[in-house]
Amino acid sequence: MFQKLKNIYHLLQAILANILYGFPSKKLKVVGVTGTDGKTTTTHLIAHILKSAGKKVSFVSSVFASIGGMESDIGFHVTTPSSFALQKLLKQSADNNDEYFILETTSHALDQNRVWGIK
Repeated sequence: MFQKLKNIYHLLQAILANILYGFPSKKLKVVGVTGTDGKTTTTHLIAHILKSAGKKVSFVSSVFASIGGMESDIGFHVTTPSSFALQKLLKQSADNNDEYFILETTSHALDQNRVWGIK
């Protein structure tokens, strides 16, 4: 029962975050990376391959974020940030006219609806 309530809580947060930031993922091609092992490595490899192909790319991993070419320690210390933090990063990427956004996400975040509304 508690997990269902938690999932509903995160879903409501995700809906509000999407509305607040204007559904920014609609302007991006989002690639979500999930699985048991290798999410961080795969996220960084996809971003590197796309950048090498001349594409504008932002990404979020559990190590750091690169949004609009600016790398920063995200300080989340979790694989998938909260819905509000994530939508803010997506908006920054869209405002930078990025084409791709690579997102490392956990199955837990998917189950909790924290990435709801991301295209």
